Amino acid sequence: MPQVLLVVGADPLLCEREVERRLAAIAEDGVPTQAQRYDAAELDALPDLRTASLLGDRTCVVVRGVEALSGEANRPLREQIEQYAASPDPTNVLVLVARSVGRIPTLAKAVSAHGEKVDVAVPADHDERRWERLITDEFARAGRRADPAAVTAVLGHAGHDAGVIASQVATISHATDAGRTITADDVEAVTAGQGRTSAFAVADAIERRDPGAAL
Repeated sequence: MPQVLLVVGADPLLCEREVERRLAAIAEDGVPTQAQRYDAAELDALPDLRTASLLGDRTCVVVRGVEALSGEANRPLREQIEQYAASPDPTNVLVLVARSVGRIPTLAKAVSAHGEKVDVAVPADHDERRWERLITDEFARAGRRADPAAVTAVLGHAGHDAGVIASQVATISHATDAGRTITADDVEAVTAGQGRTSAFAVADAIERRDPGAAL
């Protein structure tokens, strides 16, 4: 695992899953790891990553939305992150998440030179196998198994939207008895009459104080 990582992708849920996989890989060496998560818009300065822990643990700072740091008002924080990315701490880890790098080319270049840039692509609509694997992974994340027909049924209801898929898988997993494989009948019973609006769209409507849209 590099000490600085830039995860780039248009879908926030797929980027979050990539971050989760990377954090899990970091923890495999047994070193206690403290993960701190921030939105770039809420930071005035990069959290300290250069002070060694007295307990011998590791700090991992995740900063989402770094593409928003392109403006002049955010220049101090952007330059601080750029300088850190060019010379990262050898123990701790910085994970940056952006929808794109078109507005932060210097930062992207620094990460590519001294760390790793990961592009998280949304599967093509015709790539049914990748969408089905995504659904299977979501069930596994919930500690459940689903048969192939159930996976196909979820895809039929949710469509090619990772947020909707995650929401429906979570609902189905919670609503069905634990300890058995989820079937297509389970999917149909739980999703009958449900809409296809993702949890992210609902959250955005709530943030806009638009209860009608959220409902």
